[in-house]
Amino acid sequence: MNKKHTSSKLWLESQPLAPVAQKSHTIKKHGLKWSDPYFWLREKSNPAVMRVLETENDHFKRELRPLKTTVDRLFREMKRRVPPADSSAPAPWGPYEYRSEFRKGAQYRRHLRRLRGSKKDDVVLDENAIARGKKYFDLGGLTISPDHDYVAYAADFDGSEKYSIRIRNLETGKESAEQLAMSSGSMIWASDCRHLFYVVIDKNLRPYRVYRHERGRPAKTDVLIYEEKDPQQFVHVSRSSSGQFIFIESHGKITSEIWYLRASDPRAELRCFAKRDEGHEYSVDHSGDQFYILSNLRSRNFQVFETSAHRPLSAKGWKLLDAKTGMSAKTDEVYRVGLHAF
Repeated sequence: MNKKHTSSKLWLESQPLAPVAQKSHTIKKHGLKWSDPYFWLREKSNPAVMRVLETENDHFKRELRPLKTTVDRLFREMKRRVPPADSSAPAPWGPYEYRSEFRKGAQYRRHLRRLRGSKKDDVVLDENAIARGKKYFDLGGLTISPDHDYVAYAADFDGSEKYSIRIRNLETGKESAEQLAMSSGSMIWASDCRHLFYVVIDKNLRPYRVYRHERGRPAKTDVLIYEEKDPQQFVHVSRSSSGQFIFIESHGKITSEIWYLRASDPRAELRCFAKRDEGHEYSVDHSGDQFYILSNLRSRNFQVFETSAHRPLSAKGWKLLDAKTGMSAKTDEVYRVGLHAF
Protein backbone atom coordinates (compact mmCIF):
# COMPACT_ATOMS: atom_id res chain seq x y z
CA MET A 1 0.00 0.00 0.00
CA ASN A 2 1.50 3.38 -0.99
CA LYS A 3 1.86 6.33 1.33
CA LYS A 4 -1.25 8.12 0.02
CA HIS A 5 -3.51 5.10 0.59
CA THR A 6 -1.97 4.51 4.05
CA SER A 7 -2.70 8.09 5.05
CA SER A 8 -6.35 7.85 3.80
CA LYS A 9 -6.83 4.58 5.69
CA LEU A 10 -5.52 6.09 8.90
CA TRP A 11 -7.80 9.14 8.46
CA LEU A 12 -10.87 6.92 7.94
CA GLU A 13 -10.03 4.82 10.98
CA SER A 14 -9.75 7.96 13.10
CA GLN A 15 -13.33 9.07 12.27
CA PRO A 16 -16.24 8.22 14.60
CA LEU A 17 -18.35 5.34 13.32
CA ALA A 18 -21.93 5.80 12.16
CA PRO A 19 -24.56 4.49 14.59
CA VAL A 20 -25.44 0.83 14.23
CA ALA A 21 -29.19 0.35 13.81
CA GLN A 22 -29.30 -3.31 12.88
CA LYS A 23 -31.23 -5.88 14.89
CA SER A 24 -31.70 -9.48 13.90
CA HIS A 25 -35.12 -10.10 12.36
CA THR A 26 -36.29 -12.85 10.02
CA ILE A 27 -39.38 -12.63 7.79
CA LYS A 28 -41.18 -15.70 6.45
CA LYS A 29 -43.73 -15.15 3.67
CA HIS A 30 -44.91 -16.97 0.55
CA GLY A 31 -42.65 -19.91 1.27
CA LEU A 32 -39.59 -17.67 1.41
CA LYS A 33 -37.37 -16.52 4.29
CA TRP A 34 -35.14 -13.48 4.45
CA SER A 35 -33.41 -11.23 6.96
CA ASP A 36 -34.38 -7.58 7.51
CA PRO A 37 -32.14 -6.07 10.22
CA TYR A 38 -33.87 -2.67 9.88
CA PHE A 39 -37.42 -3.99 10.33
CA TRP A 40 -37.66 -2.59 13.86
CA LEU A 41 -37.20 1.00 12.65
CA ARG A 42 -40.87 1.08 11.58
CA GLU A 43 -41.80 1.27 15.29
CA LYS A 44 -42.38 5.04 15.32
CA SER A 45 -43.50 5.10 18.95
CA ASN A 46 -40.33 3.32 20.13
CA PRO A 47 -38.01 5.90 21.81
CA ALA A 48 -34.98 3.86 20.68
CA VAL A 49 -35.94 4.54 17.03
CA MET A 50 -35.90 8.29 17.63
CA ARG A 51 -32.53 8.03 19.39
CA VAL A 52 -31.06 6.21 16.36
CA LEU A 53 -32.41 8.84 13.95
CA GLU A 54 -31.09 11.69 16.07
CA THR A 55 -27.69 10.01 16.35
CA GLU A 56 -27.56 9.50 12.58
CA ASN A 57 -28.41 13.18 12.02
CA ASP A 58 -25.64 14.21 14.41
CA HIS A 59 -23.21 11.90 12.60
CA PHE A 60 -24.21 13.38 9.24
CA LYS A 61 -23.67 16.96 10.46
CA ARG A 62 -20.30 16.04 11.96
CA GLU A 63 -19.10 14.35 8.76
CA LEU A 64 -20.14 17.30 6.57
CA ARG A 65 -18.79 19.99 8.87
CA PRO A 66 -15.57 20.44 6.78
CA LEU A 67 -17.81 21.16 3.75
CA LYS A 68 -20.01 23.75 5.47
CA THR A 69 -18.56 26.69 3.55
CA THR A 70 -19.18 24.96 0.22
CA VAL A 71 -22.69 23.87 1.24
CA ASP A 72 -23.62 27.40 2.29
CA ARG A 73 -22.26 28.85 -0.95
CA LEU A 74 -24.24 26.36 -3.04
CA PHE A 75 -27.40 27.07 -1.06
CA ARG A 76 -27.06 30.83 -1.60
CA GLU A 77 -26.42 30.29 -5.31
CA MET A 78 -29.50 28.06 -5.74
CA LYS A 79 -31.64 30.42 -3.71
CA ARG A 80 -30.65 33.35 -5.95
CA ARG A 81 -31.97 31.42 -8.95
CA VAL A 82 -35.44 30.96 -7.42
CA PRO A 83 -37.80 33.95 -7.72
CA PRO A 84 -38.76 35.18 -4.22
CA ALA A 85 -42.34 35.58 -5.44
CA ASP A 86 -44.13 33.69 -8.21
CA SER A 87 -47.61 33.34 -9.67
CA SER A 88 -49.30 30.95 -12.07
CA ALA A 89 -51.17 32.11 -15.15
CA PRO A 90 -54.90 32.64 -14.55
CA ALA A 91 -57.12 29.72 -15.59
CA PRO A 92 -60.62 30.81 -16.67
CA TRP A 93 -63.50 28.64 -15.43
CA GLY A 94 -67.10 29.79 -15.31
CA PRO A 95 -67.38 33.37 -14.03
CA TYR A 96 -63.92 33.26 -12.41
CA GLU A 97 -60.24 33.14 -13.20
CA TYR A 98 -58.27 30.89 -10.83
CA ARG A 99 -54.56 31.09 -10.07
CA SER A 100 -52.04 30.45 -7.29
CA GLU A 101 -49.12 32.46 -5.99
CA PHE A 102 -46.08 32.37 -3.73
CA ARG A 103 -45.52 35.58 -1.79
CA LYS A 104 -42.02 36.70 -0.87
CA GLY A 105 -40.92 34.92 2.30
CA ALA A 106 -43.89 32.53 2.28
CA GLN A 107 -43.41 28.77 2.56
CA TYR A 108 -46.66 27.77 0.85
CA ARG A 109 -49.01 28.85 -1.91
CA ARG A 110 -52.12 30.99 -1.80
CA HIS A 111 -54.91 29.86 -4.13
CA LEU A 112 -56.86 32.81 -5.51
CA ARG A 113 -59.69 33.71 -7.85
CA ARG A 114 -61.23 36.83 -9.29
CA LEU A 115 -64.34 37.55 -11.31
CA ARG A 116 -63.53 37.89 -15.00
CA GLY A 117 -62.73 41.51 -15.74
CA SER A 118 -62.12 42.32 -12.07
CA LYS A 119 -58.79 43.21 -10.47
CA LYS A 120 -59.77 42.11 -6.95
CA ASP A 121 -58.55 38.69 -5.79
CA ASP A 122 -60.46 36.52 -3.35
CA VAL A 123 -58.61 33.86 -1.38
CA VAL A 124 -59.83 30.34 -2.10
CA LEU A 125 -57.27 28.67 0.16
CA ASP A 126 -54.20 30.01 1.94
CA GLU A 127 -51.84 27.13 2.66
CA ASN A 128 -49.75 29.36 4.94
CA ALA A 129 -52.72 29.97 7.23
CA ILE A 130 -53.54 26.26 7.38
CA ALA A 131 -49.90 25.37 8.14
CA ARG A 132 -49.49 28.03 10.84
CA GLY A 133 -48.54 26.43 14.15
CA LYS A 134 -48.11 22.99 12.60
CA LYS A 135 -44.80 21.10 12.56
CA TYR A 136 -45.58 19.76 9.10
CA PHE A 137 -48.04 20.47 6.29
CA ASP A 138 -48.59 19.18 2.78
CA LEU A 139 -51.54 19.88 0.50
CA GLY A 140 -52.54 16.68 -1.28
CA GLY A 141 -54.99 18.37 -3.62
CA LEU A 142 -58.01 20.64 -3.85
CA THR A 143 -61.14 20.72 -5.99
CA ILE A 144 -63.74 23.46 -6.47
CA SER A 145 -67.44 22.57 -6.67
CA PRO A 146 -69.06 23.24 -10.08
CA ASP A 147 -71.16 26.06 -8.58
CA HIS A 148 -67.94 27.65 -7.24
CA ASP A 149 -69.38 27.76 -3.70
CA TYR A 150 -67.21 25.11 -2.00
CA VAL A 151 -63.61 23.91 -1.96
CA ALA A 152 -62.60 20.45 -0.79
CA TYR A 153 -58.94 20.11 0.14
CA ALA A 154 -56.74 17.29 1.43
CA ALA A 155 -54.10 17.98 4.09
CA ASP A 156 -51.35 15.93 5.73
CA PHE A 157 -50.08 17.31 9.05
CA ASP A 158 -47.57 14.62 10.07
CA GLY A 159 -45.77 13.48 6.89
CA SER A 160 -47.52 10.10 6.88
CA GLU A 161 -49.01 10.72 3.38
CA LYS A 162 -52.41 9.95 4.94
CA TYR A 163 -54.51 12.92 3.89
CA SER A 164 -57.63 14.19 5.60
CA ILE A 165 -60.23 15.94 3.42
CA ARG A 166 -62.06 19.04 4.64
CA ILE A 167 -64.79 21.06 2.93
CA ARG A 168 -64.94 24.88 3.15
CA ASN A 169 -67.75 27.25 2.21
CA LEU A 170 -66.10 29.90 0.05
CA GLU A 171 -68.69 32.55 0.89
CA THR A 172 -68.53 32.25 4.68
CA GLY A 173 -65.08 30.71 5.07
CA LYS A 174 -66.54 28.10 7.44
CA GLU A 175 -65.61 24.44 7.22
CA SER A 176 -67.97 21.50 7.53
CA ALA A 177 -67.61 19.44 10.68
CA GLU A 178 -66.85 16.21 8.83
CA GLN A 179 -63.31 15.11 7.98
CA LEU A 180 -62.66 12.31 5.49
CA ALA A 181 -59.60 10.42 6.74
CA MET A 182 -57.04 8.09 5.14
CA SER A 183 -57.34 9.67 1.70
CA SER A 184 -54.80 9.74 -1.11
CA GLY A 185 -55.88 13.31 -1.89
CA SER A 186 -57.70 12.36 -5.10
CA MET A 187 -61.29 13.70 -5.12
CA ILE A 188 -63.88 15.18 -7.46
CA TRP A 189 -67.31 16.83 -7.10
CA ALA A 190 -70.53 15.59 -8.70
CA SER A 191 -72.59 18.15 -10.62
CA ASP A 192 -75.07 18.59 -7.75
CA CYS A 193 -72.25 20.04 -5.59
CA ARG A 194 -73.49 17.93 -2.69
CA HIS A 195 -71.68 14.70 -3.43
CA LEU A 196 -67.91 14.29 -3.40
CA PHE A 197 -66.11 11.20 -4.67
CA TYR A 198 -62.79 10.53 -2.94
CA VAL A 199 -60.08 7.86 -2.81
CA VAL A 200 -58.98 6.04 0.36
CA ILE A 201 -55.63 4.28 0.87
CA ASP A 202 -54.84 0.91 2.45
CA LYS A 203 -52.24 0.14 5.13
CA ASN A 204 -49.51 0.20 2.44
CA LEU A 205 -50.64 3.67 1.28
CA ARG A 206 -52.02 2.21 -1.96
CA PRO A 207 -55.07 4.14 -3.27
CA TYR A 208 -57.65 1.36 -3.56
CA ARG A 209 -61.17 2.44 -2.58
CA VAL A 210 -63.57 5.13 -3.80
CA TYR A 211 -66.30 6.50 -1.53
CA ARG A 212 -69.23 8.81 -2.22
CA HIS A 213 -69.63 11.48 0.47
CA GLU A 214 -72.63 13.75 0.95
CA ARG A 215 -71.64 17.21 2.11
CA GLY A 216 -72.71 17.95 5.67
CA ARG A 217 -73.16 14.32 6.68
CA PRO A 218 -70.76 12.33 8.90
CA ALA A 219 -68.04 10.32 7.17
CA LYS A 220 -69.39 7.07 8.65
CA THR A 221 -72.39 7.35 6.28
CA ASP A 222 -70.17 7.49 3.16
CA VAL A 223 -70.89 4.83 0.55
CA LEU A 224 -68.18 2.54 -0.84
CA ILE A 225 -68.68 2.41 -4.60
CA TYR A 226 -65.43 0.84 -5.83
CA GLU A 227 -62.65 -1.32 -4.41
CA GLU A 228 -59.48 -2.36 -6.26
CA LYS A 229 -58.31 -5.69 -4.90
CA ASP A 230 -55.28 -6.16 -7.18
CA PRO A 231 -52.25 -4.83 -5.21
CA GLN A 232 -50.56 -3.90 -8.49
CA GLN A 233 -53.29 -1.39 -9.41
CA PHE A 234 -53.67 2.17 -8.08
CA VAL A 235 -56.90 4.17 -8.13
CA HIS A 236 -57.75 7.82 -8.67
CA VAL A 237 -60.84 9.81 -9.67
CA SER A 238 -61.18 12.42 -12.40
CA ARG A 239 -63.78 14.37 -14.35
CA SER A 240 -64.09 14.60 -18.12
CA SER A 241 -63.12 17.85 -19.83
CA SER A 242 -66.79 18.34 -20.67
CA GLY A 243 -67.69 18.02 -16.99
CA GLN A 244 -70.38 15.46 -17.84
CA PHE A 245 -68.67 12.27 -16.63
CA ILE A 246 -66.78 11.10 -13.56
CA PHE A 247 -64.09 8.47 -14.12
CA ILE A 248 -62.75 6.00 -11.59
CA GLU A 249 -59.40 4.98 -12.97
CA SER A 250 -57.36 1.94 -11.99
CA HIS A 251 -53.86 1.95 -13.44
CA GLY A 252 -50.95 -0.43 -12.97
CA LYS A 253 -47.53 -0.57 -14.55
CA ILE A 254 -48.88 -1.84 -17.87
CA THR A 255 -52.63 -2.28 -17.40
CA SER A 256 -55.64 0.05 -17.09
CA GLU A 257 -59.32 -0.25 -16.28
CA ILE A 258 -61.75 2.67 -16.09
CA TRP A 259 -65.25 2.85 -14.67
CA TYR A 260 -67.57 5.82 -15.12
CA LEU A 261 -70.91 7.45 -14.37
CA ARG A 262 -72.65 10.67 -15.31
CA ALA A 263 -71.64 13.55 -13.04
CA SER A 264 -75.31 14.61 -12.93
CA ASP A 265 -76.34 11.25 -11.43
CA PRO A 266 -73.91 10.53 -8.56
CA ARG A 267 -75.99 7.60 -7.24
CA ALA A 268 -75.97 5.75 -10.57
CA GLU A 269 -74.36 2.34 -11.00
CA LEU A 270 -70.80 2.37 -12.30
CA ARG A 271 -70.16 1.12 -15.83
CA CYS A 272 -66.88 -0.38 -16.98
CA PHE A 273 -65.46 1.37 -20.05
CA ALA A 274 -63.12 -1.46 -21.10
CA LYS A 275 -62.31 -4.47 -18.96
CA ARG A 276 -58.69 -4.85 -18.00
CA ASP A 277 -56.50 -6.84 -20.33
CA GLU A 278 -52.88 -7.23 -19.25
CA GLY A 279 -50.68 -4.90 -21.28
CA HIS A 280 -53.54 -2.65 -22.40
CA GLU A 281 -53.20 0.91 -21.14
CA TYR A 282 -55.80 3.53 -21.90
CA SER A 283 -57.31 6.84 -20.74
CA VAL A 284 -60.63 8.41 -21.66
CA ASP A 285 -62.10 11.87 -22.20
CA HIS A 286 -65.43 13.15 -23.49
CA SER A 287 -66.53 15.87 -25.91
CA GLY A 288 -69.87 16.33 -27.66
CA ASP A 289 -71.40 12.95 -28.44
CA GLN A 290 -68.15 11.01 -28.34
CA PHE A 291 -65.75 9.39 -25.94
CA TYR A 292 -62.13 9.74 -27.04
CA ILE A 293 -59.67 7.08 -25.94
CA LEU A 294 -55.89 7.20 -25.86
CA SER A 295 -54.86 3.54 -26.05
CA ASN A 296 -52.02 1.20 -26.97
CA LEU A 297 -54.55 -1.36 -28.22
CA ARG A 298 -52.92 -3.58 -30.86
CA SER A 299 -50.04 -1.10 -31.24
CA ARG A 300 -46.60 -0.33 -29.81
CA ASN A 301 -47.51 3.37 -29.81
CA PHE A 302 -50.53 5.06 -28.30
CA GLN A 303 -53.32 5.93 -30.72
CA VAL A 304 -56.57 7.90 -30.49
CA PHE A 305 -59.89 6.08 -30.83
CA GLU A 306 -63.50 7.21 -30.52
CA THR A 307 -66.82 5.63 -29.61
CA SER A 308 -70.34 6.95 -29.06
CA ALA A 309 -71.02 8.42 -25.62
CA HIS A 310 -74.62 7.22 -25.88
CA ARG A 311 -73.79 3.59 -26.68
CA PRO A 312 -70.06 3.07 -26.10
CA LEU A 313 -68.65 -0.02 -27.75
CA SER A 314 -66.15 -2.51 -26.36
CA ALA A 315 -62.50 -2.01 -27.28
CA LYS A 316 -62.86 -4.16 -30.39
CA GLY A 317 -65.42 -1.71 -31.80
CA TRP A 318 -63.51 1.52 -31.17
CA LYS A 319 -62.90 3.61 -34.30
CA LEU A 320 -59.25 4.54 -34.92
CA LEU A 321 -58.88 8.24 -35.72
CA ASP A 322 -55.25 8.34 -36.81
CA ALA A 323 -54.34 5.03 -38.41
CA LYS A 324 -51.10 6.20 -40.04
CA THR A 325 -48.97 7.58 -37.26
CA GLY A 326 -50.74 6.94 -33.96
CA MET A 327 -49.55 8.90 -30.95
CA SER A 328 -46.54 8.28 -28.79
CA ALA A 329 -48.08 10.24 -25.91
CA LYS A 330 -48.34 8.65 -22.50
CA THR A 331 -50.24 11.06 -20.32
CA ASP A 332 -53.79 12.31 -20.01
CA GLU A 333 -52.55 15.89 -20.11
CA VAL A 334 -50.86 15.52 -23.53
CA TYR A 335 -53.86 13.62 -24.82
CA ARG A 336 -56.40 16.22 -23.74
CA VAL A 337 -54.46 19.07 -25.30
CA GLY A 338 -54.27 17.05 -28.52
CA LEU A 339 -57.99 16.35 -28.43
CA HIS A 340 -58.80 19.94 -29.42
CA ALA A 341 -57.05 19.39 -32.76
CA PHE A 342 -59.82 17.10 -34.00
